[in-house]
Amino acid sequence: MRVIILRGTKGSPLEHQEVDDNFTNLNNDKAGYISGEGDTKTQTTNKTTTVAMTSAKKCGKIIMNNAELAANTTVVFQVNSDAVAATNVIVVNHSSVGTAGDYLVWVCAVASGSFKIAVRNMTSSAKSEAIVLSYAIVKAVAA
Repeated sequence: MRVIILRGTKGSPLEHQEVDDNFTNLNNDKAGYISGEGDTKTQTTNKTTTVAMTSAKKCGKIIMNNAELAANTTVVFQVNSDAVAATNVIVVNHSSVGTAGDYLVWVCAVASGSFKIAVRNMTSSAKSEAIVLSYAIVKAVAA
């Protein structure tokens, strides 16, 4: 985002073009997140292993472990992130690897510093895929 020109900083009234530029600058980079705000981590050991995001990034990808997930079975794992507040909304989806529709993915708990993701194998056969989940933290407040 570009610099916003303030009257107090400038020391005089803003010119018309400066006001227009301020409005344009407020709109830049407001839809979604910009490059550098994401993180990618790979889940170790198995599909229930906690994933620790090492930075306070607002979005990212989780590459799940390729351990077997039985047919019609759900696993839950925790994601630790300093970017998460208990009032936030977490959006998650199955973004790659594996067949679309074979997995149901949802957030089942949000707390300060963490959230939990549930993944269900919706098929009638076991799957051993390292599916990739994309997530975004939407900052929200209770009131």
